Amino acid sequence: MKDSPERIESILAGLGIPADLIEARSFVLHPEAEELAIAEVGDDGREHRLTPAAAAAWRSMKVAASSDGLVIRLVSAFRSIDRQVEIVREKLAKGASLATILSASAPPGYSEHHTGRAIDVTTDGVDPLEVEFESTAAFRWLSKNAARFGFRLSYPRGNPYGYQYEPWHWLYQGGHRTAEVAGLRAVALFEALKGAIVLVAGFGLARLIHHDVERAAEHLVHRLHLDPAKRYPRIFLDLAANLSDGQLWVLAALAMAYAAVRFAEAYGLWFERRWGEWIAALSGAIYVPVEIYELGRGFSALKLGALILNALVVAYMVYLLRRRAA
Repeated sequence: MKDSPERIESILAGLGIPADLIEARSFVLHPEAEELAIAEVGDDGREHRLTPAAAAAWRSMKVAASSDGLVIRLVSAFRSIDRQVEIVREKLAKGASLATILSASAPPGYSEHHTGRAIDVTTDGVDPLEVEFESTAAFRWLSKNAARFGFRLSYPRGNPYGYQYEPWHWLYQGGHRTAEVAGLRAVALFEALKGAIVLVAGFGLARLIHHDVERAAEHLVHRLHLDPAKRYPRIFLDLAANLSDGQLWVLAALAMAYAAVRFAEAYGLWFERRWGEWIAALSGAIYVPVEIYELGRGFSALKLGALILNALVVAYMVYLLRRRAA
C-alpha cells in the first residue's frame, strides 16, 4: 500500500525525519483519498481534485461567496504522498533545515492534502499562501461561513502541531464537524456560566439586578458544589468585611481559582484546544462521584439535573478525546 505505515517510516528515514519528532509534534497520519473528483480548474488549466463530498461542498461555498460579492479560488487541493516527498526534497536541496521545512510543510504521510479534503484558498489582490490573506474580505467571510459548509481552519496561530499560521488552509470535515463544533461551544458556554455564577455570587453582583437573582445565584453555588467556598456564597464580600480571617482568604483564593479554571476551560473548548477537552473531562469526572453522593443524601431535581449534565459533558469529552487518539 502506498500509505502503509511501513512505507511512510521508510520515507521519513530517507528524508532524515526522526520518528520522535513526529510523536513530539502530535502529527496525524493521513491516508491518501481513494476516490477523487475535479473540484475546480485553475486559470492555468490545472485540475484541483477533492473527494466528491468535499468537492461538492467547495463548489457550494464558492457560489455562496460569489453571491456575497467575493471571489475565492483554489491554490491547491489533493496532493499525493509522492508529491509531498518531492516538495520536502526540493527544499532540502535548497539548503533549508528540517525545522524550517516542517514549520510550513507536513512530512510525507502526514499532510491533510493527502485526504482529498484539504484546500488552500486565495482571492484577488493578494499573493497566494501568504499570511496577508488574513486581512482580506474573503478570509473574514470564510471565518464566518466556512463551518456551514463543513470546512474549518486547520492551522490557527498557536496550533498544537507547530505549523506556522495558515489562514488559507481549510479542511472539510462534513456535517459531523459542524455538530462537533456546536457541541464544544455549548459545553464552553456551560462551563463559563459556572465560573460566572461563582463570581457573581461571590462579589454580590446579582444584588444589582434583583434580590431574587441574588438568592438564586447563591442557591446554585451552594447546592451544585460549584466551588470549594460553597458555604460562603458571597465569599469575596465576607472576606472584605473580615480581612483578618485566614480561612476566608484561603476559601476566596480557591473560589477565584475555580472561576479561573472554568473560564480557561471555556476558552480552550471554544477554540478547540485539546487541553480544554482534557480539563473538561477530568474536572467533570472529579465532580460526578460527589454529585452521586449528594444525591444519595437527599434527592432534588436540581441535583439530578446537575449530575446528568455533568455526566453528559464527561461522556462527550471522553468520546472526542478517544476519537482524536484513534
